[in-house]
Amino acid sequence: MLSHYTAEPLRSLLQSLIGQTIVKDKKEQIICSKIFTQVQKLITNRNDLIHSKWYFYGLQKEEEEQKVIAFGVRLHANSSGAAKKNINLEKSKIEEHIKQCKEAGIMISLLMRCVMGMRSLKDCFAIENKQLVIQYDALKPIPI
Repeated sequence: MLSHYTAEPLRSLLQSLIGQTIVKDKKEQIICSKIFTQVQKLITNRNDLIHSKWYFYGLQKEEEEQKVIAFGVRLHANSSGAAKKNINLEKSKIEEHIKQCKEAGIMISLLMRCVMGMRSLKDCFAIENKQLVIQYDALKPIPI
């Protein structure tokens, strides 16, 4: 049923579902918005990695480790027509994307608990200093 959707339409559908079914107040709207803003950033990063033309132009030896030197170019549309985006591929950047993907997986897992009525958004997430905070205790098994 959803096989023809790409990441962005799926994100939009899930955000709409969450907004219509479990969001009860302004604070929960903010929580939901922050979650899906992070998911949107991951989708953008994924599209940049997948849809760029990559150029690998050498190895650089740093102490005990070899570092691949690479960059990507992605063409995309903007308000003035076509534009290009240059992307540097660094190990630390990829490791950060992996960390963000794992965190997004946890957030989606917690959202599904909310959709199933096992938790509330406020049990799973908090806002501290305008930042989204995951309540990891909400991942513990739920007695049935």
